[in-house]
Amino acid sequence: MKSHLIPTAVAAVLLSASIALAADEAKPKKGKAAPFAAADTNQDGKLDLAEFAAMNKKNPDPVQAKKRFARIDTDKDGFLSPVEMQAARKKAEDGGGKKPQPNPEN
Repeated sequence: MKSHLIPTAVAAVLLSASIALAADEAKPKKGKAAPFAAADTNQDGKLDLAEFAAMNKKNPDPVQAKKRFARIDTDKDGFLSPVEMQAARKKAEDGGGKKPQPNPEN
C-alpha cells in the first residue's frame, strides 16, 4: 500500500503546481507590458493598426496614429510586436533618439 502512496503524492504535487502556473498566466499583466496586453484585443501577441490606434486615446487622430504606427513598425510587417513597442518606448524616454546639441558658448 505504501508503494502507491508515493506516486499519488507526486502526482498531486505536480497537478497543484500546474494549476498554480495556469492561474498565474491568466492574471492580467502589470508593468510596462500591461498596455500592450490590454491593447492586444485578439490575443495574437501583436498589434495591428486598429488595436494601436485604439490604445492612443491621448491623440486619437487616425492620420497621426498611422504615421506613428509606420515609424514603430521597424520590420514593416504591418504589426507591432512587444519588442518594437518596447524599443519605441525606450526611444521616447531617451528623448526621441535625439542627442542634445552642444552649446557653442560653453
